Amino acid sequence: MIFLSRKTILQSALEYGSDVLGLDATFNVSYYKNVCLFAIVGRSNGGAMPLGYFVSSSKGEVAVTKGLQMFIEEVHIALREGGSLTNDEVYHPQAFCIDKDEAEHAAIRNVFPGSTIILCHYHFMTLICNELKSLKYSLGSTSRKCAIDTVRRLSTATSDDEYHSALASLKNISSSFYNGYFAKNYLNERWKYAITEVNR
Repeated sequence: MIFLSRKTILQSALEYGSDVLGLDATFNVSYYKNVCLFAIVGRSNGGAMPLGYFVSSSKGEVAVTKGLQMFIEEVHIALREGGSLTNDEVYHPQAFCIDKDEAEHAAIRNVFPGSTIILCHYHFMTLICNELKSLKYSLGSTSRKCAIDTVRRLSTATSDDEYHSALASLKNISSSFYNGYFAKNYLNERWKYAITEVNR
């Protein structure tokens, strides 16, 4: 396991990484095919702000946990040396945005138990669209489009009423999709708070 960053970049973690951090793995970007590169990304006015990377021969929970632990240790050293954090204070981002990776979810829960986990809207909608296009649920093109629009409405709901209304509509459009896929994959304890604005 290797952690890569610069102290000057880590010293900006409070400015660019206190709200939401992105965590994602990029594969097949190195000469060695069994090596995974993970990026930890904050947000700046110009867009994504890479705060650090870790390289591992595994993408499992233990490896991701170790990478995040290395990140937090180095952030604490950099922030304390820079005078932005006292020895009694800890750096803790409010949220992490990830794709639907179980190992990343579990690792974040281990290292940053108080952070909210947000499921990346792009990845979420891609999974939903691909599932609905698989033709498993005997939906015509109009019903498929309606289901996709309803999931999109659910994910952007800003009140409990909007959220539950969208859930009811989705179940009404296709109970087989709702029960056989959506509820099983997204309404469980791990992901139900990650998919929608009202729950966030």
